[in-house]
Amino acid sequence: MIESRFVVAPPSALVERKRLFDAVGRLYDIEFVPEGTKAPRVAGRVEFGDANRSTGTDHIPTLILVETSRAPGDVFLRDVEEVPRSFRGRTIQDSAVGTLPPDVAGRSESVLAQSGSGNPVWVRLSAFRVAASAPRELEANETLRSRFRPGRFSDILPLLEFIRRCAKSDWIAPQASASFVIDDPNLHAVRYGFVHFRNLARHAEANDYHVSFATIPIDLWFASRRAVRIFRESPEQLSLLVHGNNHVFHELGRTRGDRELMALLTQALRRVDRFERRYGVPVARVMAPPHGACSHATAKVLPRSGFEALCVSRTHPWLEAQPSDDVLAGSRPVHLVDGQLPLLLRHHIRQGRDELAFRAFLGQPLIVYGHHDDLSSGLAILSETAAFIRELVPVEWLSIEQIARSRFSFRHDGSCLVVRPQTRLVDLAVSPGVDAISIDLQDGNPGGAVVVTSGRESFNGPGPHPITEGRVTISVPHASYVEASTADAVKPYSPWPMLRRALTETRDRLAPIYMPRR
Repeated sequence: MIESRFVVAPPSALVERKRLFDAVGRLYDIEFVPEGTKAPRVAGRVEFGDANRSTGTDHIPTLILVETSRAPGDVFLRDVEEVPRSFRGRTIQDSAVGTLPPDVAGRSESVLAQSGSGNPVWVRLSAFRVAASAPRELEANETLRSRFRPGRFSDILPLLEFIRRCAKSDWIAPQASASFVIDDPNLHAVRYGFVHFRNLARHAEANDYHVSFATIPIDLWFASRRAVRIFRESPEQLSLLVHGNNHVFHELGRTRGDRELMALLTQALRRVDRFERRYGVPVARVMAPPHGACSHATAKVLPRSGFEALCVSRTHPWLEAQPSDDVLAGSRPVHLVDGQLPLLLRHHIRQGRDELAFRAFLGQPLIVYGHHDDLSSGLAILSETAAFIRELVPVEWLSIEQIARSRFSFRHDGSCLVVRPQTRLVDLAVSPGVDAISIDLQDGNPGGAVVVTSGRESFNGPGPHPITEGRVTISVPHASYVEASTADAVKPYSPWPMLRRALTETRDRLAPIYMPRR
């Protein structure tokens, strides 16, 4: 349902930038209409032209976009309220920076962003916001995210922030969340390479962050009692998720038949089940594919086998680049593969941190990953990155499972709580005064049969359903979900995976002896 509309002037600007405005409209669930259209619920006006000849009025919020020449340079975003929080006080490079004419800049009441040479890029002028340069139409092979990233953003950030700030909505977005992920470690001992679990738990508690370890199911045949005790005692700091199955080359990146993939993933889940029963340490049903390689075929089977989400660096890891037919790839809070599998994006700890400001603006969880050798110089890289994230936005540090299960927006309709899940399994606390719950399966979010569990009662369908104060679970299982205990997990035996894993684990455990510090 369209809750807000924005007028675009002149009407030709809307026609010339149809793909751009369609993408922004879908992202924020709003509609752009040409000037002169009689439309209800108009929340703002976007005008392309000259700030000195604007036809805007004081009665409606207005953004004026002025076309100017552009050149590569830095953009400094001021630490003021009108600038999105995650960008305040930051200097970010841009390949196409436009600056406002001197007469406009001279009349500005507040400069929101300026070029490296000090020329205003984005200002508040009386009742208007004025920015340079006007964003151009998205090319046929461009996604919105390709134009909103470190290195290319200053022409579109003012538009996105204006829409986000002015759009009318009763929906409350999920709280910002973050987590570190370290690939490969197992619990065979209290340390794995440069990771010492006890020291890490203490450091995480002191510096307020969480680390989720992507562990390999083939390793779950055994765990050290001391390592298990550390994880049991530190659930707020340490947790586990799934990292492939055997961790052989391109294990999840190859295109295979559904039956073979189902057997592979079912074996992984059964290994996880046995580990949990034996040691009492939970493992999130979220898949971090080894080497970031995940085929489209694997992504299709993951939700059918019972995995709640995929955690990887790109929305389409089986392609060299983002597909042009999904203009919002990477722009939504949670990406859905084929409308089925929730995908949580992650960012490498040694890549530029500016990218995290963009993800925070888009409402995406801030998941930063690495390997044990990224800690070869100590744990300072974790506390420094955590401090940077806290500067971007107030954030809650959670396990990957908690992040996956907290992705929902909600609003109140009297005493009924209306929830929009962004993933297939969400868990929420019901506050006093709420006596019913209803599920809104919006386009762009997971769809299917709904099961609502409140206490010992379960209800089918979107509701509304009666509930009591406490925890409520909302599940939207895949239509072809297969219980791991009943699936065919028979795979041809090969000694190679165990041998390869023994060799790589030995290498990792000896790394502190032979590996130089970074």
